Amino acid sequence: MARKLFLLLFLALFAIAGCPFDLAASDEVAVTALNPAKIVETVPLPEPEPEPVSSGMPAAPMTGSYETAVNTVNSTKPVVPVVENYTVTYQVASASEYNALAYNLSYSHIYKYKKMVYGHNSSNLLLSLSYKNVGDIITITENGVTSRYQIVWKREMLKISANDLQDTSTGQVYAMKDIAKALDAYDLALETCSGYGDTPYRWVLFANRV
Repeated sequence: MARKLFLLLFLALFAIAGCPFDLAASDEVAVTALNPAKIVETVPLPEPEPEPVSSGMPAAPMTGSYETAVNTVNSTKPVVPVVENYTVTYQVASASEYNALAYNLSYSHIYKYKKMVYGHNSSNLLLSLSYKNVGDIITITENGVTSRYQIVWKREMLKISANDLQDTSTGQVYAMKDIAKALDAYDLALETCSGYGDTPYRWVLFANRV
């Protein structure tokens, strides 16, 4: 009989120990058994940022050429002296003098004949005209007076005779005597070589006073 009572008591105590129960505020032993230093707060980690999608273009300007899906872009620009003002240093008096100077221009002068300013494409003369575009402003100093002009027309032309130039983009032929008068439509004509050495190509620009 005593053995049965001991067995029943043991089973009852085992059942109580195996059952979960809430800690009461008055239960000092259960509360103080918790070590606050071992309690770790769980913080949700931030969502990873999506990886950037490549556009296929360089992230920063590059020197040289690189291909795109459309065309080839060249980011290297020629380094030339920027001459905003062109000073006429020699006035051509007549057509005969203009013709005589045609193959013997000085590298020290910018010439003017009628409405046309012209000369070699050296850095101290008219080289920067090669890089001017329609809409650009230039100044011409003549006899101590400086005037502002805006470029309104620019073409590369081929010298096909002593008196004629041909537009390389349209094929139209222009007489030098008409270019010297700015086609009687513009305030100023400018001419210099396109290329180097004994080249037959010329840049011709027309401009109006502003």
